[in-house]
Amino acid sequence: MKLQDLQNVLDGNRRKSNTGSQIGILAIGAAIGAAAGMLLAPHSGRVTRLKLKQQAKKGANKTTDKLGDAKDAIKDKAADKVDTAKEATKNAIDEGKRAAKESSDKQGRS
Repeated sequence: MKLQDLQNVLDGNRRKSNTGSQIGILAIGAAIGAAAGMLLAPHSGRVTRLKLKQQAKKGANKTTDKLGDAKDAIKDKAADKVDTAKEATKNAIDEGKRAAKESSDKQGRS
């Protein structure tokens, strides 16, 4: 293999591994960040885990509350739509009865 061929192969591999390099750099950055976080954390691991657990519980409670609010809003909107549909149906039936009565009255007069 010539030196130029080897260089072309290496250049091709560099282009292909660009995404791999970016992922590797991201992983290294995450590891450094985690290590720095552990070294600079103001609390012990036990306390930090407890605080994380409490924050997760708060987040879960907020999410549950928001979902409950959304569920109530959907129920209210659905009830309004049902009421509107009932009213429209009742009006249509009343109009049909009125039209049938008028038609019957006209036929009786003829």
